[in-house]
Amino acid sequence: MTNDNILNQTDIEKALVEEGRSLRRLVGAIRESAQAKAESETAFKVAFAKARLLARAGEGRVTEAFADDTAVVETEAERLKFLTADGVLMAQREELRICQSRIDALRTLMASVRSVT
Repeated sequence: MTNDNILNQTDIEKALVEEGRSLRRLVGAIRESAQAKAESETAFKVAFAKARLLARAGEGRVTEAFADDTAVVETEAERLKFLTADGVLMAQREELRICQSRIDALRTLMASVRSVT
């Protein structure tokens, strides 16, 4: 940035290049996080279903609520991993949206600078 805090075309170009790098990094991170979320969701749902089936197959009659509660307790770790992976993915998508907004703002600023010069 120049000394008087006014962005010039070179400053804006540098900022756009940096945002482009951030965008590429985010796209890769989102791809990995989406895969991690899918894997953790699958692990959770399978573990939950197995725990529920085992609770229902136990001795005596059990209510649906009891089977569900048992499955919730048995799959607590898997559910935490799934919810964490989901939260990470949501945060990365929000970061991507913010990055895209900064790029749009820099493009607008660049157009303004070009029209002045």
